[in-house]
Amino acid sequence: MDVVRYGSGSGGHVTLIGEWDPFSPAHAQLLCSTVSSAALAGRSVLVVTLDPAPASHIFGPMACPPFDDVAARLFLQERCGVQTRATVGLSAVEVERCGVEDLLAELCELVTIEELVLGARQTLGVGRLGYPAAVDEAARKRGIQVRRLDPVVTGVRTARALLAKGCVQKVADIVGRHLYWGRPEDGSVRLPWPPGWYRAVPYSAPSPAHRLPGEDVRIEIRESDGTGCFPWPAADPPWLGFAVGPHDIRDRCA
Repeated sequence: MDVVRYGSGSGGHVTLIGEWDPFSPAHAQLLCSTVSSAALAGRSVLVVTLDPAPASHIFGPMACPPFDDVAARLFLQERCGVQTRATVGLSAVEVERCGVEDLLAELCELVTIEELVLGARQTLGVGRLGYPAAVDEAARKRGIQVRRLDPVVTGVRTARALLAKGCVQKVADIVGRHLYWGRPEDGSVRLPWPPGWYRAVPYSAPSPAHRLPGEDVRIEIRESDGTGCFPWPAADPPWLGFAVGPHDIRDRCA
């Protein structure tokens, strides 16, 4: 289990765990309200991002394509006032064998967790290792309070199915913004999106809303070793917001 922390991690924390992909307006509202309520209790907030998505090890990365890269998700979390952020990377074997007990053991090495906030039906592991009963027991042993949120309708499944077809424009309409990827150090981006030509808008930083129409760049994603890849454009913007995909045609992405 590869765990990386960003931020000091001092003090007691309210902790939220998820993929945060795509990072939606509902996510932003949840984190902002959690930061505010935690501050009243003298607590900080830890947001844990699972990357890659555990389901990608089960169904394959092309079936579970990420909307935004992890750097964009961390950036947007920080904009909500989140004091401590962490990424957790699981191998295929760990996805199968590790559950909430293993995850909390790792996270409690990073910070003091006083409250765990989960989605209404969220699990933290495959099968019984991550069932709500297992979560409650692992939290109880560590003196962690568990709070579950009310059910919400997100539209993520529909959006992910569209992205797997290369229908970025329709996904951006659902998410309410472009899909953000940052410039990598080696200048080569690997992302499991369908091959073809895309259009992206240069950004100085990820934004929770669409930028006004302006000059964009064309990106060709090519298949390589079972995934997609492309070289960062010569214009060299720090971020790209993908706006249109190769299959944004009404009859193919309906």
